Order: sequence, then structure tokens, then C-alpha cells
Amino acid sequence: MSNDPKRPAASWKQPQAAKSSEPVRKRVWQPAGASKPAAGSGKGRWWIAAGGGAVLLAIIVAVIVLWKPAKQPRLLVVGAPNYTQLTAPHNAGGAANVRALAEWSRSNKDAAKLAAEPGETVKKDTWNQNVDIGSDTPLVLYFAQHGGADRKGPYLWMVPTDASGPDEKHRLYVNEILAWLAQFPNRNKVLIFDAAQSDVFWAHGGLHNDFSRSLKEMENKIADVSRLVVICAADEGQRSWFSEEWRQTAFGHFLLEGWKGAAGETNSRISAKTLFDYVQKEVRDWARSNRGAVQEPFMLPKDPAVASGIELASVNYSRYRESVESIEKAPGFSFSVPTELQTAWERHDELARSAPPPSAVAPHLWRRYRDALIRAEQLHRYGVPIEPALQQVRTIENSLSLATWQNLLSTGYALPMPRALGLPAIAVDANILPRLWNAEDGGLKAWSELKQSTNQPTQLRLGVAGLLLQTLERPDRPANDENLAKVARILGNVDLSQPPPSETHLLLLLQRDLMQLRPATNLLKLALMLRQEAERIALVGGAATDEYPYSELVTPWIADAVFEADGIRLRGEDLLFSTESDDWTKAEKLLAAAQSKYREIALQAAQVRRAIRLRDRLAADLPYFARWAASLQTELPPEKQDAILQQIENLAREMHTLGEALERGPQGKSMSFADRLDAIERDIKELQRTVDEFVAGLGDSALPANWRQIDNVLQTPFVPATRRMQLLQSLRRISRELAKPGNQKEGAAALASRPVVEEAQRQGRLSWAILGERWLDDKAVRQHAPPDVMKYRAADLREILSKRNATAAELREVGEQLGAAWRALAFEIDAVHQDAYRENLTEAARLLTRAESMARLLDSATALPAGRDPVVYSRRHRLHHFLVFQANRTLDAGWASVNPAQTTSYAEATADALLRDASSLLLEEHPNASSADQGRLLASVSQLTAKLKTMPFDVQADQSTVDLTEDDAKISASFKVVPPANQRFGYPVLRYEATGPLTLPAGLASGRRPVVSFAEGKPAPQFEPLSFTLDVDRSRAAKEAGAVRVELLHRGHRRLAKVDTALSGKPDIVWMFRPPQGP
Repeated sequence: MSNDPKRPAASWKQPQAAKSSEPVRKRVWQPAGASKPAAGSGKGRWWIAAGGGAVLLAIIVAVIVLWKPAKQPRLLVVGAPNYTQLTAPHNAGGAANVRALAEWSRSNKDAAKLAAEPGETVKKDTWNQNVDIGSDTPLVLYFAQHGGADRKGPYLWMVPTDASGPDEKHRLYVNEILAWLAQFPNRNKVLIFDAAQSDVFWAHGGLHNDFSRSLKEMENKIADVSRLVVICAADEGQRSWFSEEWRQTAFGHFLLEGWKGAAGETNSRISAKTLFDYVQKEVRDWARSNRGAVQEPFMLPKDPAVASGIELASVNYSRYRESVESIEKAPGFSFSVPTELQTAWERHDELARSAPPPSAVAPHLWRRYRDALIRAEQLHRYGVPIEPALQQVRTIENSLSLATWQNLLSTGYALPMPRALGLPAIAVDANILPRLWNAEDGGLKAWSELKQSTNQPTQLRLGVAGLLLQTLERPDRPANDENLAKVARILGNVDLSQPPPSETHLLLLLQRDLMQLRPATNLLKLALMLRQEAERIALVGGAATDEYPYSELVTPWIADAVFEADGIRLRGEDLLFSTESDDWTKAEKLLAAAQSKYREIALQAAQVRRAIRLRDRLAADLPYFARWAASLQTELPPEKQDAILQQIENLAREMHTLGEALERGPQGKSMSFADRLDAIERDIKELQRTVDEFVAGLGDSALPANWRQIDNVLQTPFVPATRRMQLLQSLRRISRELAKPGNQKEGAAALASRPVVEEAQRQGRLSWAILGERWLDDKAVRQHAPPDVMKYRAADLREILSKRNATAAELREVGEQLGAAWRALAFEIDAVHQDAYRENLTEAARLLTRAESMARLLDSATALPAGRDPVVYSRRHRLHHFLVFQANRTLDAGWASVNPAQTTSYAEATADALLRDASSLLLEEHPNASSADQGRLLASVSQLTAKLKTMPFDVQADQSTVDLTEDDAKISASFKVVPPANQRFGYPVLRYEATGPLTLPAGLASGRRPVVSFAEGKPAPQFEPLSFTLDVDRSRAAKEAGAVRVELLHRGHRRLAKVDTALSGKPDIVWMFRPPQGP
């Protein structure tokens, strides 16, 4: 150890003998020069005796003084651990120092006595309430809290454990401490600050450790407080380093060791000055050797007179030397990675790859999750049990799962619906298909066994339906009558009483309603595949199965185009039920046209989805890239470091540009960002590659630079779990090797430091870039911070951060304003969130989008109020609109149920489920909403609910009966087709049937034919009249009644109109009225 004291030349137990000022009288027997006895030898002997007594008395007094112990100081220690509170950096180092001092005080009768227990000193308003103000013993105040400085001077953060974020009211200013100490002018006082363990924390306003610089500016005020000495652990711009072996800060460790006796090597009386001298030297040497850094404790006032006069202890140095343990016996010398920590990081990596990605659906929770996991890892390095920290990680993970909705009624609406809702996909084993296909019971038994294996039966049902549709795409299983019938039977067992998904619903109606004369199997295959593609585009924008679709965000950009393509597709599907080959040709053209439209939509959706994904990744990852890049020292060439900083700044600017474009929405369907997406993605990959290469090249030799580089990388969550555990082991091995006495000199010359102003400017530039000019200048955001703090515009801040001659004082102001802006975001988010609830849905969506943009940037240091995450709430609103849109599509298509006995149509049943889910998403957020509020929230739902009972196409006879006579060889029948209200028109198909003596015209005698006027007429008629003439078989007319029937089929709905005929015979008497003639 660099603090091993040198072997003493003399012990404090062996003081030098005092010399008498009296001349020594020589005896007569002494050699030449002996004097003769003086006359009056009795008197002389008396004086000799008196002199000897005086000497003996002096020796006794000296021994008493030497042995008299110094007054034991009263020790007040302040250092809250803040292990799991993310609103501030953890203070495990400070808490360890406080704990060690307290244990020493309790266990050693000669140690300083605690003025209060550590647990009684952690609150800002009560830290000093138990100090005995009437005592005259020296008072030592030891503050191991994170510090900073603002316009009022240096301060310590005293953030309560239940605070939602740091606030100015949580600052204990040094001025307040000095004012309190000034009440004891006759008491020796030592004020010790270990306040620089965390030098950067954006939300706290710290771009660098400005506590020390600001403290130095108070030297005159400190000197004005009688008998006061102030000792600070690190100088301006320096960090108070933690020794993971001793599990204390280096400053705290050497302070305690010096006080115990290490500082008493040359003088058993330890004063504030001798203690400081010892600590300053040992900390300086340790920081150089172990961290390759400069850490220089300083003392105020600089004049040592006051410190020399404050006695802190009287020690037995030899006894202390006997108690000193080697570094190998230090509490943290041995190290291992707990399995649960590695498991937690593996779980993190799984979540990062999951769908939906946490950065998309709960970005603030994801940020807190990652920071909490990094915190747990750091606490383990500091020797703190990490189970509470890992429990916090698990709690946040559970909250992440609440950002999805598992039990929606409409989950089975279509095959991609679970993905659209953000639900996890279920992989269905394709081997189940042969069991279902070949089973004599239509797969009933196999399905019953299969569904017992999952707690997500709806997703499983959809997976099986998808497999069945895929099998009809195989060349050996065409969509013919036999295979359609087999699939329909299996689906009947799988779906049971539930509405089938949209894709198989079409298959079931084709199987039910196609006549013997039907389209070719390739056309049916095209129709089935296009229905799947249509739902895939409308629900997930065509996203691949391994890609999160962002459905609720993408849909507004493509909704109109989807609706248009749906109309074309539906008319093509209508014509499949005709029996005319020309109609099948037209159907194929319509389906092909719709397919082309859908594929255009998919390309647009992909661009929007890509922009959203890039925005979300940048918001989630850039703060960590920035944290790493700003902390680089000499690891990379200066030009490379500058290039990385500029790259992060550019990406932050692109992030804000994308965010604002997406926030504006599809105005004019313009995607102004599309041309920049390639460049943005390229820059992200390049930045990630730089970090990956840096991680791959990290050295593991015992050098301080290697320790610093690994420590810096571990501030980020990007290192895969296995590699991360390797780096953690390397970090501790390097630290152990450096701590050994034989290696202390190796790193002494490897100092890595950068000018304080330059360090602060780097941090400030990146904080400014990620927060963004928009929010720095936003009036509403600025109103949540003190006006005297928000004194600069964004451009002014940027200028200070860029200029060469910026001062530390200027950068302190910049940091304070940036910190205030970061903290103000949470207040503005909450205000906007509350305003959104009082507005109509359109305005609420705009407000929530604004709040969501801020929440994606929010730092972990500021927690959102419980239940007020605008991203989750905004997603509820967007999913509400998404479900309403799908309900509108369903009602517009207007399909019937497969089972004719059901009184509720398929469109009504599925739309009702969609609208119920749309309602519940909003009402769950506001369970106590008034009737008026419910009406406002559910306005869109109410409009569509009124359309649920809309009638489909209908056919009506103009008259129910036509009388025949024996002379009638032909009769006329008249019908009309009436279109549905509030529905786009398609092609209903008609089938005609005549019975008894009636014969249809040749063109109507068989098959089905479409009514084209509604789909093609401009304008479409209000109804379509149908009139035709039937031949009458007179010979049969006398024997049997006849009827003509017209059956209308449209999207599964069947309507029948009938005209009956009956023979009325010739009249026996014919009465004729002849009007009178003449006048």
C-alpha cells in the first residue's frame, strides 16, 4: 500500500530527557579540571537537592502533558446511501465512508464520538438537530454527499428517497452550514467534504465538478468563521475515486486510517493539519497509481495556523502499525460475478430484441430499467448486496409488460391482429397440420389437445388458421371444392362459436356459396392470398413477422389509401360469386389492381415505420453513446473523439427532426424525412461499430488506462451479457493488481486529464444536443424553471459551449440551465397530460403527441407521476383510433356470418368487438369519467355503433302476385335491388328461378349474374329496377301455380324476393259500362 508508514526512528514512548540549565559540578575524583568543593557545602547540597527536585517535577509535568489525551472530538457524519433511488447517482461510496467512521467511533474508546447516528443525519432539515451545541469539544462534520454549485454557491444534494426528481429545495448550501457553525466561535471545527464522487449528472445541472471551484471562492467567508478548517476531497474538475478493494473512497479510507494513527508517525498528537497532510499525499499517490488520474485534496483557509491548532487525536503509532492489514485482506479484494447479475443482463438483451420493443411502447420505463440494471452492477462492485437493486429492475420490467393489452376481444379479428396490438407471437409447430388434415373427426381431438398447451388460445387459433391457408398455396393442394371443404371442416372445430379471422372467413364463404360453375383454382388462390395481404397491410403495414409494425402510428399515414384499395379488392371478391367467365376476368383485374395498390401502401408504411424505429432507437440509445463519448480521455486520437462527438450531435439533430415530422402527422401525405433515412441509419451503424470495435480492443493488462476504459464502457448497456461479465472480471482484476504494493509505481506517470473547461464543454454540447433546441426554447417548458436560471436562449448556450475562452463560471450557468430544462420536462409533461383529458379527441391527440415527444427524452433522474406516462396514454388513444378504423373497414365490407342461422352478421359481431375494445382502452384510463366525459371520449365509437345494424343489399318484388289467364302466354315480373345505406357499393349477384308453368328468358335461366350499376354507375342509382318477361306454359298453368324467385347474394348475405302466379280463368259474364250518348 502506498500508505504504509515508514519505520519510525523513535517511538512516542521514548521522549528525550530534559536538560538542566544548571552547570554540572564535577567530583574531586574526576579527571583534570576538577573543582574544589565550595565553602559552605551544606548550603550547596540544599540547592542541589532543590534543583534536582525541580528537574524531577519538570519531568513529571512533561510526562503528564505527554500522556494527557486530546479532547475527543464530536463527529457528525452525513452520507445517505441512495442505493436504488434513480433520481440521483448512488452514494454507495459516501455511505461506506460514513459507515466505517461510525463503526470505528463505536468500537474504539479513544475514537471521536458520534454526535448523532448516521440514520439521523440524512435529511436536509434535520441533519444537525442532535448536535450538542453547548459542548466545547472539537466538532468534525463529515459530508459524503454529491455536490454541485449554482448561482448561490456550492451545495450538497440531499434528495429524499420519495422525491420524484431532484429540485432546488433539495440543496443544502455550504453557506447554510457555515452560518450554523458560526454559532460556536469558541469551538474548534473541521468541516470535511467528499462531494465529488459523481462529476457529471445532466439532470442535476452538473457538467463537471464545480463544487470545489465554488468552494474555493468562499475562502474569505470560511476564514471569517472562528476556529474553522475546511477539507475537500478533490480539487477543481477532479473526481473523488472509489477503491473497490477497500470499499471506500480513497479519500475516506485514508482519512480514517490517518485518524486511527497513520498520520501520527512523527507526532503522536494528530492535528487537523497533520491529518490533512497525510491524506493529501496518500490520496494523490493512490489516484496516480490506481486510476492514472489527478486527485488533490485541499484545505481552507490555506494558512495552516488554524488547522495546526485543532487537535483531533492522541495516538499510539506502533499499536496502529500492528493493526494495519495488507491489501490482500481488504474486504473487496476478492471478487466474483453473481449468477443473478449475469441472468439480469441476459434478460436485458432479450428484452432489447423483443416485440414490441420497450423503447417504442414505454421509453421512459426502458430508460429507468437500463439505468437500474447498471446501478445494480455498480453496487455489486462497491460491495453492496444487490438483491434490492435487482428487485427494482424486476419491478420495472413488470411495469414494462403493462404497456401491452392482453385480453382484448378483437385479438382474433385477423391473423396479424396480435402483432398490431403489440402482443407476443406464438410459434405454431407445423407438424400439427398433418394431424389436423388427416383426422377423420376434422381435427377436433388434435385441436383439443393442442389448445391445452397454451394460455393464449386466440393467438394459437390464429396460428393454426394461418397454417391451413398456407397449405392451400401448395401446388398439390389447390383451392378446389374438396380442399376448401376439408379446411372449412377443420376451421369449424378450431373456431367453434367464435367469429373466424377475416382471412379464413372469406374461405368459408367461398366454400359455402360458390356454385358448381366457379372460377379457376388459381383465381381463388389469388383471392385468398390477397385477403391475407390486405389485412397484413391494413393492420401491420406489411411489416415482416420479425419486425415491430408500429400499427397505431403508421395507420394514419396509410388509412385513406387502404380504404381505397379495400374498395377495389371487395368488388373483385364480389365477382368471384358470379358464374360468368367475363366476370371472373374482371375480378382478376380488380384483384390485381388492389394488390398493386396494397404494395404501394406497404412501401409507404415501411418508410414511416423505419422513421419511427430510428427515432425511438436514437432517443433510447444516444444518451448512453453520449455518456461514453464525453468521458473519453486519451483512448482515441483527438480528431477521432471530435468526430464521434459531432456524429452524436448530428444524430441528435436528426432525431428531433424526425420527431417533429412524425408529430405533425401525414399532412398532405408528405414524408419529408424519407430521403434522409438511409444516411441516419448508416450513421447509427457506424457509431455502433465504433463502440463495438472499442469494446473488442479493450486491454486487460494492469494499467490505469485500461481500468478507466472498461469502467467507461460499463456505463452503457450495449455490451452483450457474456462479454460484459468478462469485462467486469477484467476490471476488478486490473484494480486488484494495481492496488498491490509492488505495482504502485507503474501507473504513476500515466496521468490522463483534460482541462476542466474542455470537459464541461463536451458534456454540455451533448446534453444540449440530446435535449434539443426546441425544448430549450419552449416557452411552456421554461415556465417550470426559475427565471433567473433560464437566462439564455438555446443559441446563446450553444455559443458558450463552443467558444474557446469559455470560463468555468459560464459553464456552471450553462449546466445549471440545462439541468433545470431537463427537470422541467416532467412538469410540462404532467401539465399537458392533464390538459389532454379535458379536450376532444383530436386536440387530445395533439397534446399527447407533444407530451410523448418530451417523455422519450426524459432522464431517469426525473420520474413521471404514477399512471401518467404520456407514451402509454398516447398509445391508448392511437390504438383507439386504430380499432375504430378497423371497425369502419369491417362495416364498410359488410360481410355476413358463415352460419345462416346467426342473426348477427359477421361485420356486426367483429365491429362490435373492435368498438368495445376501442372504448375500454380509454375508459380504463379514466374509470371515474362522468357521462359527459365518456360521451366526449367515445364520440367516434358512438358514430359507428349507430351503423352496426345497417341492412345489406336487398331485393324486393314490385308485386307479390301476378294473375294468369288461359290466354296469357307471357307475363312480366318486376323487382328492384336496393343498396345499403352508408356503405360503398359492390357487385351483388342475382340468381333467378321460375317454377310451375313459368320459364325464364334464356339469359337468366342458370347461374348468377352481377348488378353492375351500383359499382359502375355515375352516379350510382338509388335502386336498380329488374323487369323481365317469362313464358307461360298454358297447359300446365291450369294445373299448377307458378312462381318466380330472385335470390340476391352479396358478401354472404342472402335475400330472396318472390312473385307468385295463379290461373284466374275466363269470366262467364263480362260487364261493360257504356256512358250515355247525346245531350
